[in-house]
Amino acid sequence: MLSDRQRLAPIAGLLWLCRHPMVTYLQQFESLLALTNLASHEEDCVEAILSNQGLQCLLSMQFSEHLLVRRAATEALCNMVYHPHVLASLRNPDTLKLWLALAEDYEGDLLTARAAAGGLAIASGDEGKERMMVSSMVRAGFKFAHIIQNTEMASGIVEVPIMGLSVWRTLLSSGDSDLIHRAAVAIRKFFLFLISPETAPLDSCFVFFIIHREFCSLQEDAASLGP
Repeated sequence: MLSDRQRLAPIAGLLWLCRHPMVTYLQQFESLLALTNLASHEEDCVEAILSNQGLQCLLSMQFSEHLLVRRAATEALCNMVYHPHVLASLRNPDTLKLWLALAEDYEGDLLTARAAAGGLAIASGDEGKERMMVSSMVRAGFKFAHIIQNTEMASGIVEVPIMGLSVWRTLLSSGDSDLIHRAAVAIRKFFLFLISPETAPLDSCFVFFIIHREFCSLQEDAASLGP
């Protein structure tokens, strides 16, 4: 077993390898694997990664041209997703769209899809220090749709807060038990948020509209899967 000092010592160097333009994909991949393992141990390792500007480094690695580098970066972030700074990054629409795209591409890279879907499912939690990542999207949708009285117009605005649900519905029919479980957890958390006290000040008719529309869509998806 490594001591605390031994675990923390290599973090800065590993991140340097990830950032350096002259290193190979193999060096980046192995550095990211080490960071993934370190992030899974103690909170002080996560804090050390973040204090060395590791969050932006890992997010940028998700855009790598190499599949294994993208996967390792996503797995590292998944191990850190409970941290408030990482959760905050997932509230950025561009970052969220990337994670959803990685989760949806299970036919191209199943392992990365599992990592991305797992991270998003964790981020959708409401226990302990976690905040519901979907809440910011829901609020954004309500903010705009609240001033729109026409239901047909509002139905288009609904796509803003629930843009992840189409991906989760896709994962429900993926045939992979891990992805199905992650999708079910995220969808459950989404609907729990819609009926939570946080949405109480909002238009109850609009909340019901979202729940009804999405529940009907999920019923159709379930029926298509057969008995």
